[in-house]
Amino acid sequence: MKQFVTLLLVTMLTIGLCQNAQAQEFPKLDKSSLDVSYYPTRAAFRNFEKTPEAKAANEPVMRVIYSRPAKNERKVFGDLEKFGTVWRVGANEATEIQFFKPVRLNGTAIQAGRYTLYAQLAEKEWTIHIIPM
Repeated sequence: MKQFVTLLLVTMLTIGLCQNAQAQEFPKLDKSSLDVSYYPTRAAFRNFEKTPEAKAANEPVMRVIYSRPAKNERKVFGDLEKFGTVWRVGANEATEIQFFKPVRLNGTAIQAGRYTLYAQLAEKEWTIHIIPM
C-alpha cells in the first residue's frame, strides 16, 4: 500500500509538471517541394542491382535538383514572369544540374560538373542557359 501511494504521488506530480511544458515551435515547411531526378532513372538505386552489368548500366549521367513553383491559379508566364526576361528556373532556389561525365546538348559540349539553369522567356520559344556553379 505504501508503494502504491508513493507511485500515485510521483505519477500525479509528473503529470502536473508536464502540463506547464511549452511545445516547441518549428519553422513552417516550404510549400515548394524539392525533387531530385536522375538519368538514367534507376541511377539512384544502382547499388541494389544484383549484377555488375546492371550496376554499370545505371551509372549516373546527370542529376537535376529542383523545386516546383506553385501556380496557385496565377498566369505565370507573360504576367508573373514577363516575356523577354531571364527566369531563374525553379522555386526558391535555382535548379541545379550535375553532369557526372562530359555530355553534348544540342551539339554543344558540356564538361562534367555542377551548373544552374536559367531560361530566357519568350512567347513561342525559350533559350536555356546552363551556368557553371
